Amino acid sequence: MQTQTIIETVQPYVSTIVTAAAGVLTAFVLGGLNKLKTKVNVWLEARTTAAQREVIHKIAGEGFAFAQTAFKEAGGERKLQEALQYTTLHYVWQNRALLYRQ
Repeated sequence: MQTQTIIETVQPYVSTIVTAAAGVLTAFVLGGLNKLKTKVNVWLEARTTAAQREVIHKIAGEGFAFAQTAFKEAGGERKLQEALQYTTLHYVWQNRALLYRQ
């Protein structure tokens, strides 16, 4: 019976510590993603023209719109995969000349 009391007493503290650790971990992950986004943008700007970036932006927007409309009930990861597949099949292969010509 005494072990049960100890567990009941300690459990709120453990929950608080785990929640705080998850928050700190999330902050680090988001910070890392933000740095990665900045590096990707710099890389894209150095290796593509403004016209190519505009085409890439339009393709990504179309894939996002397709996934949001066609997969309303799906989760984020599924929508991302469907958007990538859609853009690959419908735009990148059909319009690769636009991406590489400019």
